[in-house]
Amino acid sequence: MARHRILFALGAIVLSLAAQSATQEARHRVAFSVDARLNGVLRQTDTGTVLRVSGAGGPRLLGFYLGMARDSAFLGTSSALGPSTPLAVDSIWTRHHPTVRKALHGMLVGALLGGVVQLARSLRASCRSARFLSSNWPYPNCRMTVGNISQAAATWGAIGGAGGAMIGIAFPEWKLRYAISSATPSRLR
Repeated sequence: MARHRILFALGAIVLSLAAQSATQEARHRVAFSVDARLNGVLRQTDTGTVLRVSGAGGPRLLGFYLGMARDSAFLGTSSALGPSTPLAVDSIWTRHHPTVRKALHGMLVGALLGGVVQLARSLRASCRSARFLSSNWPYPNCRMTVGNISQAAATWGAIGGAGGAMIGIAFPEWKLRYAISSATPSRLR
């Protein structure tokens, strides 16, 4: 029972931290120019999505996507750039929470680990020697029993899936959406 309370408390802490980071308000609005390719990428991006914008030889900004007006896009950020500071965009990354993927990984690892632990805990073997006139002679007569592996795998899989989902919420991943050069890596964690 104490384990369930600890897991529930951990889950509540992770969810509250994720909610706090998602609702932080931006203090400054930064505009950057948009070309045709970047325009197509930003039209598919929802307002409020967390973006990381890297400038060519300039600053890297982190903030919320506010939208577009004509040939400019706006980013709400806590970094203050002066109005005369041009921002030439080198790459744009979006933040994602891989909750389902991490939950599936946790479920598979948990089920495998639970099955192995239950097998190690409940495996029983007994052997007795065969009689001289038996058809099994000279081999011993052995018998093996194992506990309920499927129940342990299901229980541990559920716990691992919940833990994986919490990890997916707590640790976001960044995906590259726009880059000038093809030498930029496709994913940064």
